[in-house]
Amino acid sequence: MDMKSGNWSRLSFSEALVFGFNIIDEKKFQDFQQRYAATVTGGLRGSTRVALTLDSVELLARGLVELDDTGTDLSNFTPASCVAERKWDIGEDLKDAFAAVAFDGITGPISFYNGIRSRVTVDILKLKFNNELGLPTFITVGNWSQGNLYGDIRDGIQMLDRTMLTNEKPEINKTLIITTIPGSSCTIKNEITVGRQQLSFYDKYFPHFQSL
Repeated sequence: MDMKSGNWSRLSFSEALVFGFNIIDEKKFQDFQQRYAATVTGGLRGSTRVALTLDSVELLARGLVELDDTGTDLSNFTPASCVAERKWDIGEDLKDAFAAVAFDGITGPISFYNGIRSRVTVDILKLKFNNELGLPTFITVGNWSQGNLYGDIRDGIQMLDRTMLTNEKPEINKTLIITTIPGSSCTIKNEITVGRQQLSFYDKYFPHFQSL
């Protein structure tokens, strides 16, 4: 999804039709960079990972405020445990607090329905080499929306101009779609005893947190 952070100049010779995706609100990210980038060592690179991390931090802060407003006692609770039946005393309360949070983030509107982010909109970008130097430029040719319960956001792909789906050079029949591959889940190590033999294995562990 980080098309703008890659080096696409080599593709200028392939003349392939290249599409990718972008979830970052460029204006909001630039505003954030102007305000806070100077305080961060190395600056803030405009990547999806950075944008999602910033939204996650804001979600956590807003969720804790929401949890505090409910009157939940945060002064005395047991630490999280991977082996206990109830992993964390306030885990469910914190999860409910996150579910109640809604704000406009750098990656678009942040809100949740049944623990899953809703109202997600992803821009569809087309890679173009339309200058003498062959440098890559990106144009928005449409978007994909998850939709929502209120019907004010349509579900599916909306194209601004369907002619953008064709190659400027019809004799070249090459299309490259760039996507991302989800990473592996967190794992925890468990040990069991079978007879006199102790075996180790790894279980997937999904912490109490909303997925952006």
